[in-house]
Amino acid sequence: MSNRRKKKSAVATPPEVIPQQNQPRGFRVSEAASYIGSTVNFVRALIRDREVPALLLGKRHILLKDDLDSYLDTQRRRA
Repeated sequence: MSNRRKKKSAVATPPEVIPQQNQPRGFRVSEAASYIGSTVNFVRALIRDREVPALLLGKRHILLKDDLDSYLDTQRRRA
């Protein structure tokens, strides 16, 4: 008989099972660009033209998920 212990396998939780509270509330510019499916320069233009509100923390802009969702909803209605 073997005295070896079985390794416990680490079971990864799929992203869709992660509770809402663990999701980020704000995104950096590059994260916001990938979230809305655009380029970093486009997101910077949205911030510059004040179409999307952004927080300035130090030298970084933070865009809130709710603001990005609202912007996308308004663009969908215009089309």
